[in-house]
Amino acid sequence: MRRSLFLLVPLVLMGCDADGDGLTNSEEEELGTNPESADSDGDGADDNAEVNAGTDPLVQDTDNDRLLDGAELDLGTDPLVQDTDGDTYLDGWEVTEGTDPLDEDSRIYVGYWPYNPDKDGIDAPDYDSASRQLGESVPRFQLMDHNGDMVDMYDYHNIEGKYVLLDLSAVWCPPCNAFAGWLSGDERYASYDDEWPGLREKIDNGEVYFLTVLGEDRSGNVPDMEDLGNWHRQYSEKNSPIMTVDEDRVFTDFFLDVGWPSVYLLTPDLKFETLPDRDNPFAAFYAAAEL
Repeated sequence: MRRSLFLLVPLVLMGCDADGDGLTNSEEEELGTNPESADSDGDGADDNAEVNAGTDPLVQDTDNDRLLDGAELDLGTDPLVQDTDGDTYLDGWEVTEGTDPLDEDSRIYVGYWPYNPDKDGIDAPDYDSASRQLGESVPRFQLMDHNGDMVDMYDYHNIEGKYVLLDLSAVWCPPCNAFAGWLSGDERYASYDDEWPGLREKIDNGEVYFLTVLGEDRSGNVPDMEDLGNWHRQYSEKNSPIMTVDEDRVFTDFFLDVGWPSVYLLTPDLKFETLPDRDNPFAAFYAAAEL
C-alpha cells in the first residue's frame, strides 16, 4: 500500500495546474512552457489563452507586427495577422501612430504612402547640416500632402530597395505641368515615352517612388490645399503625394536649383544620386529610366 501511494503522487502532480493558467503541468511540459509561470513568454497573455488563440506561448509577438500577443488579444486585433484591417500598415505601427488597427479608414497615411517605423533611429541631417551634393543624405523634412497628412521624407528610407524621384514644381510652370500630364497618360506628351522608356510604368507600379512638392501657386505664393487637390485631380498621380512647401519656404531655399522644375533622383537610403543640371533639367528622369 505504501509503495502504491508514492507512485500516485507524481501522477497527481502532473495533472495539476501549478501556475493557475488553465494548463496542466503535463500539458505545459509537452508545450515547453513554464509550469510555474502563467505567462511563459511575458507578453501579457497567459499560456492557456495563447493556446486557445493559436498563438505561440513561447513567442511574445507571434505574427511579428510589433504588437505583443497580449495586447492584440486585449485590442481585438488578430494576433496571427500582421495587418488586421488590411490597410497596408502593421497593427503595431498603427498603435504607435495613434490610428485604429481595426478600421481600414483610420490609417497612418490616407494615401497609403510608405511608412518606416525605425526612421527616428536614422542619422538624418536637418536643413542646416545637409549638403546638396552627390552621395550626401537628404534633409529630413515633413510637408503637408493633398490629403492633409504630414508626410515624413524618411518614411521612404530603404523601403524595399526602391529609388525616389523628388520633384519640386510650380503650379504656373509649363514644363512642370507637361511632365505631370505625361505621368497621368495625357497623349499630348506621349513623345516623352521615347525620352524615358519604361519610367512611367515604373512609377505607376510603385517600382520607383515619385514625390511632388509644389513650391508656388499661380501667383507665386505658397500653394494651399485647394492647389494640391486640383493638381492631384488634374494629373491623377494616385501613387504619389502632392505636397506643399512650408510657409518659410525652407524647402524651396534648399532644393530649388536650376529653376522650375528641380528634380532629384535619390537612392533607397535617401542620398543624392542625380542632381538637377542646367543643361539637362530632366537628368534625374533619364537616370531613373535606366534603373
